[in-house]
Amino acid sequence: MKGNICLNIIICSFLGFFIECAGDVKDENKNNYLVQGELLSNVLEKSDIPTKGLKEPQMVITSFSELNNDDIYLIAYYKLQKGTMCLERNIYLGLYDKKKNTWKENNIKDINGGSITSIQRFEDNIFVLYLHSNPSAGISVIIDKDLKNINGVPGQVLCLMNDIIIFHGNEIHFAPTHYVQFFAKNLRQKPGWETKNYGKQTISEPTEGVKIFPKEPYGKAREEFMARVKTCYDKFLSTHPGGLNHYFDPEKFNCYLKSKIICDNKTNSLYIEMAYDKEHFAELDYPAEDFKDIVCIFSGLNKIEDIKYKEMKKEELEKNHGKLDPKDYLKEEIINNIFNKDPDPHKGTNTLQK
Repeated sequence: MKGNICLNIIICSFLGFFIECAGDVKDENKNNYLVQGELLSNVLEKSDIPTKGLKEPQMVITSFSELNNDDIYLIAYYKLQKGTMCLERNIYLGLYDKKKNTWKENNIKDINGGSITSIQRFEDNIFVLYLHSNPSAGISVIIDKDLKNINGVPGQVLCLMNDIIIFHGNEIHFAPTHYVQFFAKNLRQKPGWETKNYGKQTISEPTEGVKIFPKEPYGKAREEFMARVKTCYDKFLSTHPGGLNHYFDPEKFNCYLKSKIICDNKTNSLYIEMAYDKEHFAELDYPAEDFKDIVCIFSGLNKIEDIKYKEMKKEELEKNHGKLDPKDYLKEEIINNIFNKDPDPHKGTNTLQK
């Protein structure tokens, strides 16, 4: 069948395709299926959602995710085929309106992704499906209230603001370091997807965005940490000329996101906390303890070419602008102070034009 993809059962298990959603297929001959799935009606019953109005409630599904809000219920899933270890590449969607007691259904064809690990709601009418591609990468499929695919990004969406998607890029698995990169893409950008043909198969992958972080000139905190990394690299290489499995690029140091991600649509701004880390550099013996609380504040998120940011230690932010609740740093007066009254004006402001 055109658009189908066969997945080896061992790989599927490794990727978690069937761990969360595996279950007995009731009222079906189990011998017809080579891998486990679950009836759509059973999934809906567990979430106390009626099946009346669905086209095919007895469909056997797998690798699904649900979003259950007060006003709507949204499910995204793959159809499991009889007699094969294949999943249709199509993603099936069902949206139940709890006020109107009505179902809306659609499917998205030929998406090159894996298990649907989560669904997020960024606005009343915009939803994001996160698809797991491999242990360190995935894609986000962005759909509207009509369940139409309006765009996608290679990575995970952090926020959606004034039709600008801000997303965390994918990282390379088993790389020497993992360093955070942020990108921006217009929600209405065309084409949002790139279609490729592989023999008789057609697959779609999301087009890239514009890199907005990190950009030169770097802020004081990043430059200071990069200097430490370079010193440790130089010291290590002086005694180990053969090197080891590292980039030996001070700009590609290990860092990761922390839990605080706050968006403000009124001031078109974003607050993110991250940490510079030495986890993958233990053999280089450089200190990172005082870089565990790094704050990055973006502004100008209503237009990609106007996006700028400041990156600094949290203690520096609190010293210069007060110890506030993170969301309060995004208020207009504070944002203006952060970007217009910088104690080190030639550092820390990065724009796409530079």
